[in-house]
Amino acid sequence: MFYEIKGLEDGKCILYLKVKNRSIEFSTLMKERLLNSGFTEEQIQKQEEDANKEAQLLVGKDGTCRFNNNTDLTYFLNKWKEGTFSGSDWAVADCEGKMFTATQ
Repeated sequence: MFYEIKGLEDGKCILYLKVKNRSIEFSTLMKERLLNSGFTEEQIQKQEEDANKEAQLLVGKDGTCRFNNNTDLTYFLNKWKEGTFSGSDWAVADCEGKMFTATQ
């Protein structure tokens, strides 16, 4: 992932992002939870493969996010640095662009 802080616009922090490469690997904990809920090793492997195919659809796409303040942007970037991010992290920003639109 490439990202660049572009500065301020109308009092909002602007972050530009572009997906350069993307892959999904289920954690050991995730695999254990799936096994405990009844999934087989083969089903888990298939889910991981499917997730990687879907992840490749975003490669090359970009977008821009506007954060209301630098505290939201700092929180967001720190989560990414720690590797503890999720889809709900985008809720603190107003984002647009091809990486945020499934049909583009």
